[in-house]
Amino acid sequence: MGATARAGRLMLVIVLVAGSLLAGAAAAAHAAGTPIQAIDNATVTSFDGEPIVVDFYPAAGLTTGQTAPTVLDGSGWGFPAYPASLANVDGFSIDVGDLLAVDFGTDLLGPATLIADGYNVVTWDPRGWFASGGQVNFDSPYTRGAT
Repeated sequence: MGATARAGRLMLVIVLVAGSLLAGAAAAAHAAGTPIQAIDNATVTSFDGEPIVVDFYPAAGLTTGQTAPTVLDGSGWGFPAYPASLANVDGFSIDVGDLLAVDFGTDLLGPATLIADGYNVVTWDPRGWFASGGQVNFDSPYTRGAT
């Protein structure tokens, strides 16, 4: 399977997970109009059985029976899931001599900004890092784009 197909499969899995987390949160609230609660440290099972830890943050004011668009806000390789309180991810650079030089000069919107603007946010610990299971791989044709 090509990298594009794996990446597409990853996005489908994450969207399904986000939908099931939101459905679970909505089912947990009994009365219509009950605020949807954030879900921290939920575990979903990867294609190979490894646990991937995800967080779901509902849009500000979201209640049962309402919907909101969902943003998949991946923190990137080697970083933990973003906390709900993070407003923005400031631009930064990584320079490790001849080994690695990456410039993230663009500021990114963090979960707090997105939540306040009416978006649900799903973020996760990348495979093999922090609370997620599995082995960290770099550019592997077997796990690239897979959850």
